[in-house]
Amino acid sequence: MDFGLEGAHSHHRVLHANGDRTWAALTSFVQSLLHQVHLQPNSEALQLTIQDGVCTGVVVRNTQTGQLTTLNGDAVVLATGGLGNLFPLTTNNATITGDGIAMAARAGAKLKDMAYMQFHPTLLTLHGRCYGLITEAIRGSGAILVDENNHRIMANVPKKDLAPRDVVARHLQAWQRQGHDLFLDISPIPICLMAELSP
Repeated sequence: MDFGLEGAHSHHRVLHANGDRTWAALTSFVQSLLHQVHLQPNSEALQLTIQDGVCTGVVVRNTQTGQLTTLNGDAVVLATGGLGNLFPLTTNNATITGDGIAMAARAGAKLKDMAYMQFHPTLLTLHGRCYGLITEAIRGSGAILVDENNHRIMANVPKKDLAPRDVVARHLQAWQRQGHDLFLDISPIPICLMAELSP
């Protein structure tokens, strides 16, 4: 286990496992819990069930048969992801369209702080198409944002390349609107660290 540095952080606090293989470690941990958890594959949540103002379950549809089933529980935790695919460029899966938020709203939940969405300002894009996320850990390890003239884009911003995500995103957008191309210069990162970060 190790802790990495990302945007707007004052110290290393993002947990990593086995270099950049955190997902593999997390998946392995989840696998160890499967004997305690009932998974229902090929299911799509459609609607929360409400009784006397309390959420008591969820209506799901089997994506193969179309059959509807109501699952009831002592507690319901809605953890459905965000709404990244409402935007033209995202690293989210195509299914992340805000359905969970919509279900909560239809059930009467009060939505708040909807402007606070987690996003990554650095994506690998080419000709208007997104090819994936460039992790903030790269900037935390020393990479810097530059333009086509190798000018440091974030040089005059507090915290520079590790400024909060919204600051980085607005700054990059302003730079693009001026007609600049944007790049992430990884040359400051030691080669031994790059090898550790590689999958």
